[in-house]
Amino acid sequence: MSDTLRTTLFATALIILSPLAGADDCVDCHRNETPNVVVDWELSRHSSEDVNCGDCHKGRHKSADDVDRLRTITADTCGKCHEERLEQFSAGKHALAWAALDAMPTTHAMPMALSDGAK
Repeated sequence: MSDTLRTTLFATALIILSPLAGADDCVDCHRNETPNVVVDWELSRHSSEDVNCGDCHKGRHKSADDVDRLRTITADTCGKCHEERLEQFSAGKHALAWAALDAMPTTHAMPMALSDGAK
């Protein structure tokens, strides 16, 4: 069995077997559209603490056509609840690298494979 197939089967099993603590409407669609995002959330402390998608992303959308209504998560978004972590991040080299990446005028045109995690 390939590693990709094994990972897919594991993720599928987690999706089916995991309880959704305080899940909102986002999970129903994203379970099909971006299942790994759902698995990541289910395994996170946010899930166990009943922090849902809308708590951080704010705004509602109903389809891929109105995704622009959602707020993109940034370090500042996380800092609203995690002040000390934001201070640590902001003082480090990773924040400088993130700022440099965002300052490049062509970053928005990069394929997701090159900017994985930046969006």
